[in-house]
Amino acid sequence: MLQREGVITGKVLASVKSARSSVPNQREVLLAAIREVIQNKYSLLQTFASVLCKFTGNAKLGTAIQRDYDKQISNDEFVNVTIEEEVEIPVRKSKSREFSSIRTSLGRMLYKVHKAILKKPPLIEDIKLLIMSCNFDLKAKLKNCSDISDVLDVVKGECSLTDIELLETVVEEFEVTEAKEYIEQYKTTLEEFCKSISIDL
Repeated sequence: MLQREGVITGKVLASVKSARSSVPNQREVLLAAIREVIQNKYSLLQTFASVLCKFTGNAKLGTAIQRDYDKQISNDEFVNVTIEEEVEIPVRKSKSREFSSIRTSLGRMLYKVHKAILKKPPLIEDIKLLIMSCNFDLKAKLKNCSDISDVLDVVKGECSLTDIELLETVVEEFEVTEAKEYIEQYKTTLEEFCKSISIDL
């Protein structure tokens, strides 16, 4: 149920199952994973409490966690900000402009990197091979690409605010110096954004 509700991933569940030889070990692995995800996304504490409340033996604990969680939530208004496709998180309205700004920074970086690569494009088969070596699941999308620009669109589609690893790999492998500079500028902007933003989850 914790996996279905998004509190833990399939990878975490597999780790818990691998510790079958000892129930205490399973609990330790599970609790450590739950602590980590809640630290990264505080709203999952509320989800975790909701899951606990569904089981009679844990209902009191779930209710207590939910009560404490509610006490910590301020009365400030929240808006939903989409970070990636179909993923929304609640943030204060006063911070929504900062999210719009960082999304724009990502878009501008992707545009500039795209243009820089097109100035001296690698062979299309080479870049396709590199991408499939990094993520074979993209083979079907790459099959429909007729030129470098199409391939780069696939790469950009795999980028998010905090994950541009595939794009970085392409730029580094084909030594596109100009594009490297744009990426470093974006990473600096993102780092400053992460330090300044205060998201109440």
